[in-house]
Amino acid sequence: MYKFDNQTINFVTITHITIQIKTKDHNIIKFGIKKGMFNKKDFAEAEKAYPVLYKLSFDSRVEYYLNELKTKKYIDYKFTSGHLYLPTSVRIYKDGTVEKGNKKVNLIKAKKDGFIIIGTSIDIPLRYQSYNPNEIAISEKPKSRYGFTLRINATWDTEIIKQIITLLSEGKRIV
Repeated sequence: MYKFDNQTINFVTITHITIQIKTKDHNIIKFGIKKGMFNKKDFAEAEKAYPVLYKLSFDSRVEYYLNELKTKKYIDYKFTSGHLYLPTSVRIYKDGTVEKGNKKVNLIKAKKDGFIIIGTSIDIPLRYQSYNPNEIAISEKPKSRYGFTLRINATWDTEIIKQIITLLSEGKRIV
């Protein structure tokens, strides 16, 4: 799995890159690097390796999600919540249903009658402004309130999860 995350806190940008690889003998190798105010030197060398590892692992990461859909009929996608960084998960079913806790949303209906937003923003003039390119907000109802919207903070394998959600919302078969 691959995770790239940029955060700006008090005008200081911090970049986190994490890669987690599962070997054929089911061992997990996890490593990451952080670039911020104090660790720029270490980041430069590691930054060169990550695009290579990202590309080399792309096919196996796609295969992992497709295999989950094929065998279990759903993807059990684990992520951390946006603001509190608590672990949570969502199930993305082969038929286009997304389930998180007690919320269920049909992606086809959401695309037709509600919304699917990939990359969310909050703007409170003169107080707070935030953009999360990894967050996916889904609702079957138009102009749904925040509490009635199913949200996924797609930080791991972001581009793969976004594409799966897009294809399922269009009614396309994946496997």
